[in-house]
Amino acid sequence: MAGRGFAFHTNNQTLYLYDANALNESTSKFRDTSAWYHIVVQINSGVATSYVNGVLTHNAVGSGFTLTTGTNETRIGSYSENEYDFGGYMAEIHLVDGSVVAPTSFGFTDPVTGIWMPKRYEGTYGTDGFYLDFSDNSSTAALGIDKSPNGNDFAVNNLAVTDSILDTPSNNFCTINSIQGASSSGGTIGFSEGNLKVVTPVSGNGNCLGTLTAETGKWYAEIYIVGYSSLDRSAVIASGIAYQTITGGNAGEGSNATANLDVGYFHSGMMYKNATENSSYGASYTTGDIIGVALDLDNRTINFYKNNSAQGAVSIADTGDWTIGVGDGSGGGGTTFALNYGQDSSFIGNKTAQGNTDANGIGDFYYSPPSGHRALCAKNLPVNSTSIVRPQKHYDTILYTGQNTSSLYNVTGLEFAPDLVWAKTRTTSMDNIFIDTVRGNDKQLNCPDYSAEVTRGTPSYRFLKDGFAVGTGGNMNNPQNYAAWCWKAGGSSNTYNINGTGYGTASAAGLDGGTIDPTGASINTESGFSIITYTGNGSAGATIAHGLGKKPAWIMIKCRSNSDNWMVYHQNANAAVDPEDYYFELNANGGDINATTMLNDTAPTSTQVTIGSDNSVNGSSRTYVMYCWSEITRYSKFGRYNGNSSSDGTYVHLGFRPAVIIFKKYSGSDSWEMHDSTRTTYNGMTAALYPSATSTETTSGREIDFLSNGFKQRNANGNTNESGHKYIFMAFAEQPGTTPFDTVTNAR
Repeated sequence: MAGRGFAFHTNNQTLYLYDANALNESTSKFRDTSAWYHIVVQINSGVATSYVNGVLTHNAVGSGFTLTTGTNETRIGSYSENEYDFGGYMAEIHLVDGSVVAPTSFGFTDPVTGIWMPKRYEGTYGTDGFYLDFSDNSSTAALGIDKSPNGNDFAVNNLAVTDSILDTPSNNFCTINSIQGASSSGGTIGFSEGNLKVVTPVSGNGNCLGTLTAETGKWYAEIYIVGYSSLDRSAVIASGIAYQTITGGNAGEGSNATANLDVGYFHSGMMYKNATENSSYGASYTTGDIIGVALDLDNRTINFYKNNSAQGAVSIADTGDWTIGVGDGSGGGGTTFALNYGQDSSFIGNKTAQGNTDANGIGDFYYSPPSGHRALCAKNLPVNSTSIVRPQKHYDTILYTGQNTSSLYNVTGLEFAPDLVWAKTRTTSMDNIFIDTVRGNDKQLNCPDYSAEVTRGTPSYRFLKDGFAVGTGGNMNNPQNYAAWCWKAGGSSNTYNINGTGYGTASAAGLDGGTIDPTGASINTESGFSIITYTGNGSAGATIAHGLGKKPAWIMIKCRSNSDNWMVYHQNANAAVDPEDYYFELNANGGDINATTMLNDTAPTSTQVTIGSDNSVNGSSRTYVMYCWSEITRYSKFGRYNGNSSSDGTYVHLGFRPAVIIFKKYSGSDSWEMHDSTRTTYNGMTAALYPSATSTETTSGREIDFLSNGFKQRNANGNTNESGHKYIFMAFAEQPGTTPFDTVTNAR
């Protein structure tokens, strides 16, 4: 009799339910290795349904699912002996016999953060049900003990007591990021043992970094050198990855776009830092040695240890998210590393576990971590989290179908009153449309059309407490499908609005510090977004207050009174070399333009934006709107990456699970492109829309994965992932990483 079961498809990265006749594969791709998945499979009268993280994945598929007893085996982790083995982590496996149990019996949506979280199952198991939690690792047999009342214990094969570690869905530990695409000219880096074992290629070079990052705090990890072919350039590294691409390359040798944030401790004892080698840094190391990494992001130092002997603290850059990893440079290779971020001091069975904990009493380290240092895990990270624990209160995407009604049609479902709505039809060629509360309910700007602002009259638009209303004018209520990207600013109770409080004058709002006073404002300092209107004075070097209290990373300016380009500043224009000397045009497909036209060769500050005298940003007596965004930890990121023209594309670390990303190539004639997690709710995502075009939604050739900690390109399209080209991006969070409420971002 053929077996039945469910598993992940190794090649297709799908979840399949096998009923002895067909695989019944999911449309969703499951290849996020940085966080946990919660899977529920229901079998009812031979028909199966599945849920992942509480979301329906298969709906009543197959027809031959049966659960039988007697001589038939129930296997976990393989289909048969040494066949289709599962490579990953498992925790809390329940089988409920005789009942169809809802996903909500095992998990719940946290009401504050919206994240799916595990909870204790309190139901019954039936006759042949069981519950395995693998918590007892006193012996291999103990790993198979059934914790339900039934006593249906499992025989354990190919498992050791060291396979039971501290990593759980409620406390996700850092591991090596295997989806970063770290490869080299000499071969591919090998990942195994739950991404705690790394084997570098015998020739070539490459590095790989951790899945979790931090901006502040003190962190500790240990790396055991299992063996090597050539240790010549093998290294334990730390890397500040604020805006970089993780695509492999030499460890500490400029593989990242921010190469100066790499620090490496090579086997010879050499330190590599800021593109400079120091051959006399520390002792050499070899097979059997344990290298400790003490990363102090409060005092901006790093100290490497060899077998618990400190090699000396050195200063590091004062910026960036940092993590810990391993790799090798040219001339090295074939090194096998076993890593411990605090979950396994046996180093996957190579040593006897010592059980030392960190400063918070968490973890399992071989050596006691230096004073104040912690394991890089979810329960330790909330001290670094932003105040934004639910991004949907500041940004969200909403989908609707226009009704073409003569009266206003309400589009609702947001958790905030939007101040900026950017809308686009998905099914008809039409402009992107911008409306906002500062310019007013009847004012509309279009892109790629760069005409002056249009007054639509009444009824046209209205902003609601949970959405917006659209009338027949303005092309936002045609009988078509729409996507609307919505941001909350400071409200609209008065002319100038900051964090929900209205003011009658720029002076009263504290916005009169520049040479041009805003004529209106709506500002959200928590989420880093402001809408400013102003009248130009024609003077080069004019300054305008933006109200954010933090340097803007992304600025868009559009002339309201005349036809002119949509001017865009991004903090990484021209690979972040004097980005204020460059600008993009949202209404055009060209790359960044080397001219001081927009910001007058002056970087924005925490209080003001400086503009030139060009009519696009500061024509005398012309009127303008300026949208400014500053970067907020675990909510927004405005960075850059390098394309590689591969379906195993570039991975970019964000520190959060994204809700929407906007892309633009530095050069060439490729369109701006937008993806969001609302139009496509699963990986691989293909639905693309275009700010610089009127085109309808594209649903092929644009595949991308949104992940728990970032995103990964899965296409070779020139818009987002062409080899030899750099890209900027703007990203906003759907889930914010770890929070003070003990929630952990779900894998997607």
